[in-house]
Amino acid sequence: MAAKKMKIEILKRTVCDGESVAPGDVVNASEKDAKFLINMEKAKATTRRVGKAKAGEKAADKSEEGEQEED
Repeated sequence: MAAKKMKIEILKRTVCDGESVAPGDVVNASEKDAKFLINMEKAKATTRRVGKAKAGEKAADKSEEGEQEED
């Protein structure tokens, strides 16, 4: 029986399924790995298409993080 997969969006640079992933990337991860990353606040569940983040999306993520840290 194949492990259940879950689609997640990466929020912080980390490793998923042995591969480096960056903020904005959307990946299919095992349900166990996905829940682990979500609990660590490094990912969130999503329905977006799987793929790497575009340069514009990564820049927007960094600017949002900077605003949150200043508060």
